[in-house]
Amino acid sequence: MRFLVLAASDDVSAQRVFGALRRRYPPAQVALVPAHQLASGRWSHQVDNAGAATRVSLPDGRVLSDREIGVVFNRLSAVTLSHYERATPADRDYAQFEIQALVVSWLAGLGERVVNPPAPPSLAGPQRSQCELLVAAGRAGLPVRSVHVATSARAAPAPPGYDLLGAEWSQGGPALQWGPRSLATLGRSPVMAMAAMRGQPRQLLLAGRQVIGSTGPDMTAGCRRLGQALQCPVLRVTVDRAVAGTGEWRVTEVSPLPSLGPESEVDAVLALLEARASGTEPPQ
Repeated sequence: MRFLVLAASDDVSAQRVFGALRRRYPPAQVALVPAHQLASGRWSHQVDNAGAATRVSLPDGRVLSDREIGVVFNRLSAVTLSHYERATPADRDYAQFEIQALVVSWLAGLGERVVNPPAPPSLAGPQRSQCELLVAAGRAGLPVRSVHVATSARAAPAPPGYDLLGAEWSQGGPALQWGPRSLATLGRSPVMAMAAMRGQPRQLLLAGRQVIGSTGPDMTAGCRRLGQALQCPVLRVTVDRAVAGTGEWRVTEVSPLPSLGPESEVDAVLALLEARASGTEPPQ
């Protein structure tokens, strides 16, 4: 099997890439495996000093063997166990963690054949907050949206020209999602102030060495460095211009598991997979 696509059953982007591969290669060389089939498969996974050896027998009769896999386009966000729905929450969580660890170990054993590789606990690319991803983009030399975070709005009010966001408190702590808030309602709650943008975002896609929609050579080089730093050959970078300042394009969001837009983005991913399968594309 030259190309293996792993994704959720409703992942339209994965289906588009799979369809493009099927139009170019014989059916025996291309496979699309939904996440639920991995969870229901019969696994043989051995790890020793020589590395890992894995064989998965899927419910539909197909068999995945490490020795036969050329390149993997990994779009897995999670592998759920639907057949454990009647188990106790503790048993269900335990089984979920076990299958997650098993899939991570399998993909890690495939090494450079995987696009995008797992970054535990995530199955495909790094699982980080947007603040962390913006910091990574800045370290890669990309201009990023300015963000100020403080434990109290009163202690650190938002500078002029910034949008004010606050976290809602819940029983388990602050919610992960931040939303617009007025200073009067924040009090001493945590606050995030983000530079106001013009609301005219541009979507960039990194696929190996290609950067679709790039705003210039510096942005292209920065996206490549970001992909290398995150070990994520395919990722989405959203840029916009700040309301204040010189109007320079700045990164506002990074997505390691992007939805694919125009056909040019599918073609770029396809070219990356073909180059990786033939050994002509250097790993990120």
